[in-house]
Amino acid sequence: MEHVLIENPLSPRRLPKQLRSRQRVEKILAVVGDLLVEKGFEGINTNLVAEKAGIPVGSIYQFFPNKYAIFCALAELYFEELIAINRGPGREAAAHMPWEGIIDHVIDGFGAFGRRNPSFPILWSGMQHTPDLRDQITLINQKAVEANLVMIERLLPHETQAKQRLIASIMADLGERLLISSISERHAESRDVMEELKFLLKAYLRAHMSGADRSA
Repeated sequence: MEHVLIENPLSPRRLPKQLRSRQRVEKILAVVGDLLVEKGFEGINTNLVAEKAGIPVGSIYQFFPNKYAIFCALAELYFEELIAINRGPGREAAAHMPWEGIIDHVIDGFGAFGRRNPSFPILWSGMQHTPDLRDQITLINQKAVEANLVMIERLLPHETQAKQRLIASIMADLGERLLISSISERHAESRDVMEELKFLLKAYLRAHMSGADRSA
């Protein structure tokens, strides 16, 4: 049975529950990811998506009211994967790793994500430059900040909640910008960008940790 949602121009019309419907939505999102690389953000419309997916355009409108709703769904899919990566190697594994190792693990995961999803920076830039989609970007970024807070609260318990959130926000912003930069670079240079991100984040956190030690 499909769950019908209240109409929202940036939300899916219904959430697929049956396997066939889920597979169709997954195909639509995969096709849009490919088309972003091929045609760019502004070069996509629902007729083109339907043609490339080999389905009637009406099938798209069963799930999405317009192409922007598809973009938002794809962005959510990408960020669900990024947030899962950002949570680290898991509580049990993390308990036996230094915090620097956790950062290495997370950034390596970001790099692998970028190599799998070359459409991500095209989608993200297009959404940032589309006024109606900027609020969606803000909501997604807030999830990244919340994920970062888990580590910040553990490493910097002496800081105020406001300062912890600021640090988590700066880390999320830096990670987003360099992840996009790494995907846009050639393969060898993208790895260099990710190594620089590791260096920057470790240096940034060490500075806060050493500052806490001096003031203690």
